[in-house]
Amino acid sequence: MTEHRIHRASTETAVDRLPWTPVRRQRWAWVLVAALGLPAASARPQSPAAPSSPARAVDATASCRLPLESWVGAFDLVGQSLTAADTASVVTGELPRLNRRIAEAAREALGGSEAAVPRADTLGGLDGEVAVPLLIVLHRDAPATWHIAPSADSAGARVAKFYNVVLGGMAPNDQRMPWPTTARSDSAVVRVWLSTQHFGQLDLERPAPNAVLIFKALHPMDPNGPPVVAHGGSFLPSSHVMDAGIAWRVVMEGTIDPDGKLEKHTIQDIRSLATASDSAHFKDYYKQVVDAARDAMLHSIYEPAHRGGCAVEQVIRQSFFVNSTGKR
Repeated sequence: MTEHRIHRASTETAVDRLPWTPVRRQRWAWVLVAALGLPAASARPQSPAAPSSPARAVDATASCRLPLESWVGAFDLVGQSLTAADTASVVTGELPRLNRRIAEAAREALGGSEAAVPRADTLGGLDGEVAVPLLIVLHRDAPATWHIAPSADSAGARVAKFYNVVLGGMAPNDQRMPWPTTARSDSAVVRVWLSTQHFGQLDLERPAPNAVLIFKALHPMDPNGPPVVAHGGSFLPSSHVMDAGIAWRVVMEGTIDPDGKLEKHTIQDIRSLATASDSAHFKDYYKQVVDAARDAMLHSIYEPAHRGGCAVEQVIRQSFFVNSTGKR
């Protein structure tokens, strides 16, 4: 059940075009399937609908009006960037070029093309910007070497194993960079970072301007979890409700259509689940709180449930709070 709190008056890509060839693409696909055990097709997505909020059964055929691939918001976009432990060992501008070459190889390994972002659900589930548990060591007069950190967790190890295959398939010269004439070291340690843009949206809090998009992954959802609000409408109770200082919780229910919008005629309040810190004034303000919650829902966009690769209708419940820091 999604929660929406209010304290007084407060309320809660472009695709990089990378060259590829059909021959290299097919070769990479077979290598990854053999090395990582990745499925030839992505796993079937799970519906985020909760038991109390079931998705309505529909005829999930290939001709559905809104196939999963058409809903950009269902996916996380994952970009790659590189950092060097010692910037004195790297020529300015060469690290982004190396990053692009490795990203190109990673994208081709996943079956990407010039016009389509590859999908890799098994590599998704990352949060924000994370370092791949793999260190690349560049050498002045020798090919690059790399190794996976032994302490990597299961998700990190899976991504590191993927990059182990990617780097192993690259030409040695594609992994090298011009060496600074003033560098005192003959080697440089480079780390790979993956930054995730949740639901296909740029993360404005933690932008990664140097990241090169390499794949997309269906956003991981708990099939028994709450509905996901892609864009929340403003919850603005009247000044009379706010000034009364009563702590409120109202629960609303409605049906999301395949576009992620609530069907207006389905929105209703569940009075039996409502609470107020001052029951004597329940009747005076309840309808005003419900009206504000209804308006917020009508101006929200939700992530729809999916069945058989198609967006479907879903019945959801959402909670709204007023003066939640007050006495309950």
